[in-house]
Amino acid sequence: MDPGEPVVVGVSDAISVTERLRPAVTVLEMDLPVSSGFHLTQELLDRRLTRAVVIHTAFADDGVALASLVAGASAVVSKGGPDYELTEAVHAAARGGGVRPRVTIDGLVEAAGTVDPDDIPILSMLVHGTSPAGIGEALGVHERELAGRRKRMLHALLGD
Repeated sequence: MDPGEPVVVGVSDAISVTERLRPAVTVLEMDLPVSSGFHLTQELLDRRLTRAVVIHTAFADDGVALASLVAGASAVVSKGGPDYELTEAVHAAARGGGVRPRVTIDGLVEAAGTVDPDDIPILSMLVHGTSPAGIGEALGVHERELAGRRKRMLHALLGD
């Protein structure tokens, strides 16, 4: 298998394929069951099996944007947009950047009613582009605790 060749797999095989290939950037189409796609993003990044995940979706609303940020995605790209946007997002993610998903104030307020009140500062910092390391430092939260809180927020946001 050529390292530059796209690989299409189901959720059940994604972790083993990513472990084997160790791609710098993983693109996930969200035509998977939504929670599985976001949880897969978080799993791949938490296990450091890829440096970045770009989410490619037909549904780029506040819910997707918030779940993507909490899961740790570098970018969310709409399938309805021009093809070059996905290419640019992958290149930016490979350089350590990304196209941060935009979240409206209404979306943030709605999410604040869903997550644990103690996690609202984390959610707000993610929306404003603060890295997990920056959040941990600002709030005095260890990396493992922050990862656990992000998992809990993702479950709350997705209703699972």
